Amino acid sequence: MAYYVPPSDKLPESRHSAVGGWFFGPRAENFDFLRKAFNYILDTQQKARESTYPDDAEFITPEMKGTELYQRQIELIRTELVSISEQLASHSIPFWSPRYNAHMSMESSMPSVIGYLAGLLHNQNNVATEASAFTTVLEKKVGDSLCRMLGFNTIVSGKVVGPSGQTLNSKTEPAGWGHITCGGSVANLESIWAARNLKFYPLSLRLAIEKGPLSFLSGAFKIDLCSGESKLFTKCTTWELLNLKPSTVLNIPTQLYEEFGVSQTALTNAFTDFSIQTVGKDFLEKHFNVETTPCMFVGTTKHYSWPKGAAIAGLGKAQIIDVPVDNQARMDPAKLRGMLEKALKDQRAIYSVVAIIGSTEQGAVDPLTDVLALRTEFEKRGLSFVVHCDAAWGGYFASCVRSPITDIELDMKGEPEYVPILALSPYTRQQLLALGEADSVTIDPHKSGYCPYPAGGLCYKDGRMRYLITWTSPIVFRGADVTESIGVYGVEGSKPGAAAVGAWLSHRVLGLNKNGYGTVLGEAILTCSRLYCHWAAMKTEPITIDGVKARLTITPFTMLPAEREGKDVDAQKQFIRDHIIGKDNKTVFEDKAAVELLAQMGGDLMINAFACNFELDGVVNKDVIEANYFNTRIFNRTALTQEHQEAKDFPLYLTSTQFAQSAYQGCLDTYKRRMGVEGPQDLYSLINVTMGPWSTSHDFVQTIANNLKKIAEEELAYVVHRNVQKPTIHGFILQGLEGDKVCGVHLPMFNMQNHRWQLIISCKLPETEHNMLRDMKKQDPSAWFTFANLTAEQLPALVKDGASFNARLDRGIPPDGTKPLAEVEVTDIKVLYKRSMRHEFLEATYPDKMTFYAYSAQRGTDQQAIFSIDNFLNVTPDIQLNADSITFQAQGMGQADAEKLVRDSGCWFRLVDIHESAIQPLIQSKDAPKTSYTAPGLNFVAGAEFAFEALSADQGPPKEDSKVLFTGKLTLGQNIFADYIMINDDVSLPKDPQDHVHTHTHTLETQVLGLPVANTSALVAEYPNDMTTLELRDRYQQASIRGFERQFSRTRAKEAAKVVEGYEKRGAKAPQWAVMMSKGVHHDG
Repeated sequence: MAYYVPPSDKLPESRHSAVGGWFFGPRAENFDFLRKAFNYILDTQQKARESTYPDDAEFITPEMKGTELYQRQIELIRTELVSISEQLASHSIPFWSPRYNAHMSMESSMPSVIGYLAGLLHNQNNVATEASAFTTVLEKKVGDSLCRMLGFNTIVSGKVVGPSGQTLNSKTEPAGWGHITCGGSVANLESIWAARNLKFYPLSLRLAIEKGPLSFLSGAFKIDLCSGESKLFTKCTTWELLNLKPSTVLNIPTQLYEEFGVSQTALTNAFTDFSIQTVGKDFLEKHFNVETTPCMFVGTTKHYSWPKGAAIAGLGKAQIIDVPVDNQARMDPAKLRGMLEKALKDQRAIYSVVAIIGSTEQGAVDPLTDVLALRTEFEKRGLSFVVHCDAAWGGYFASCVRSPITDIELDMKGEPEYVPILALSPYTRQQLLALGEADSVTIDPHKSGYCPYPAGGLCYKDGRMRYLITWTSPIVFRGADVTESIGVYGVEGSKPGAAAVGAWLSHRVLGLNKNGYGTVLGEAILTCSRLYCHWAAMKTEPITIDGVKARLTITPFTMLPAEREGKDVDAQKQFIRDHIIGKDNKTVFEDKAAVELLAQMGGDLMINAFACNFELDGVVNKDVIEANYFNTRIFNRTALTQEHQEAKDFPLYLTSTQFAQSAYQGCLDTYKRRMGVEGPQDLYSLINVTMGPWSTSHDFVQTIANNLKKIAEEELAYVVHRNVQKPTIHGFILQGLEGDKVCGVHLPMFNMQNHRWQLIISCKLPETEHNMLRDMKKQDPSAWFTFANLTAEQLPALVKDGASFNARLDRGIPPDGTKPLAEVEVTDIKVLYKRSMRHEFLEATYPDKMTFYAYSAQRGTDQQAIFSIDNFLNVTPDIQLNADSITFQAQGMGQADAEKLVRDSGCWFRLVDIHESAIQPLIQSKDAPKTSYTAPGLNFVAGAEFAFEALSADQGPPKEDSKVLFTGKLTLGQNIFADYIMINDDVSLPKDPQDHVHTHTHTLETQVLGLPVANTSALVAEYPNDMTTLELRDRYQQASIRGFERQFSRTRAKEAAKVVEGYEKRGAKAPQWAVMMSKGVHHDG
């Protein structure tokens, strides 16, 4: 494809002249005009109120304004306004800054905000024309303009007009219709509702003919099947009726009117009692023997609103079936074909196939042209379905491929066409041009339309489709250009007219064509492509950290063209460094090879997903969880989530996502392989969404890339600390003091390489110190003891059969600086159980039953055994539970034989009544005692009894189908140890309270939650976005919100104190609300 490269002297004007008049500006450059506009709006509103009924008396009189009570209300408003304004200024996300590259958010366009404010003051409700006469007109205009941009026909002056302005035959060409919703989720729900009703409309009509006053149609009314055959309607099979083309169904009322004179009123009266809106989907399926309920096919990258909408519409989440994606996260047409073939074979009707035009995580555009071609092919074979496009994000990019059709749209825009032509790949352009062939499209003005919330949108290719979701029959289409109450269509009732005003003014000023919105979006895509170049080709060097050479690596989700085509990737990276990175726009645009390569790089639509990994001493990290941890730490540095943080603290903003292995399958396998990681876990990935047109100015893209590199390389220090095994101190819980030998149960940690071992040893203590501990235990039965090596050592070298080491004995776990009870030599070490807790050896889900390892320090002797148990640690997070001096009664094996087996070989005790998968996570607060654990479902305290099954330990970790050797009942002894804090802690987090950037999460968890494990870095590493468990996620989020509430409370108290001080200076009594608020007492109700 040829790419237009403009003269370099036209770049500055085309880039910034018109666009500069569309936004407030990152440095408030257009606020002078904005103030004038706001003042004009207020002046106009004032004149309207004063002149509409000029003879009416004033209701808020000067006397009222002069009262103390009135003045106190105004003072309260001012005080609270100052408070919220201060908090908004400090803690609101700076969407307006080019440093913000996170969610699908940027500042709204200046005309959209001005229009919204103008509409807001009039507070119109677009539920009905009598509540919003003018704003309803504007909403209709917004819907029409969106339809034109998408490629649908519209009605102009009573005629059907094509998207290029040509007049069409209204009898054969449908007119589109669109409206504003509160968001894309509701628009998607409406599309599900419409597709469901369309699918069952023929069945309802069949009942109306068979059982109602339309029976005269039974022998005469013929319908065109999707295969092309014409057939008597009442002779059609259920399968044939479920597969009529959407256009055929929508034309039925017109056909009945033109062929039989059936009026709209008559059809409505006959149809209503049998409509799916009346009888429900289940009734119709049962009556017509629909054995397999219809379903929808949606790409794996679908938004969460699809299963939600299916649940609300009564379809059920299970009827939303994922279509696998390719390595570019686009719907795989071959997989879709196979699914359609199966549906045809099984005679399972399809409501719709949903093509995603701009996925929220990768910006991927599904192959709409292939979906449309498959629809045409399968319709000929008897399978028909709606094609819906979820273009909530990508819809406005259609402006990039639309030419202006009026003179005014050609004016004042310079010659900016090179940006969208350059930025959009041929593939993406082809899919955007095909939008006009879809049946319905979700499109959100409040996303890539740069309009204020709430402003989603839904457009129908055939406007008659909207009548499917009202309580009337589709009207006879006569091509009338009528403004009607829009609120009767769709899910919502009341909705703000202000949203329509803002969207209309933004459309009017910018223009829904390549010289308007296309320019803004094209420039943003260019910025995103240039950022992609940094993620793909950034040069990084090893950094020496504690003697380890650590190096950052970055892997974009979207492959470089050379990688996709099997060519020299390193050579292409070097070309990018030489010809694009660090080069200004003028230089790049004069380099035709660079221009052509730029257009092929990055996500389809303005989103780059990428993940960081690391090398340690030249070896690439292979652990998915450690890569997740690294990326989470980077994300924590680029997201404002805590009360003490301010927007200005962050040099850039990114967002993140979870790539679920179950959903992305082979696509994610490829991504992991390219990163160098392995494992079945989900992958935590970073995302930049670049919506602003400013970042390519002043080489700001380089600034953003440098900031990301700096943050990532700083976080390498924590990755090294967590993942490099070095000599350190290891603690052990001491068990079995009654015997001549004792057991030591290692205190493990999931998040530190040094301590990722579940290890149990037997050993000897010097007789004097052994007796001392026995005496202390007799005096205080609740006492428990630990020992730890005195000299730092790696655990595998420290603990092995026959070894010994010098240790300190302590009561409990001693704080730093505590003098030990004694220093001793631990001798005659024997390893009773040892298993790595590295992530590749762990499971992703908890087992059904909780299992413990049973053992004795008397292994290999004929002495009376003292038995202990330690729970199997195989999933994170987990709690370490162990007990010594337990007893058990065996069944199915002699008691002596059972005790000998456990003593000499060890054994797994699976507690048959403790359902671990149901009760996890077993959270423990930092202040909870370590000597017991009590929670619903588990009472792990001295004297507790549990039924168990004994499993052989010879074959490694226990399995669900492990052979049961014997059963029995065990009783816990006096000595219990329970820990959730240390085992899950992330000690790589710094402890310096002044290091706010790194410690904010740790401080929040330990001080507010009492759960250091709940830091996002450690938790999200395991289960991205879910923060491991609902309980921990909810606690974290609640604590974060409470933090912002405290900050707001302090601000309000400060402002209230100023009010109190003012009254005191005047010798007056301050209002009670000010006195109470200044003391931190707030009544928000």
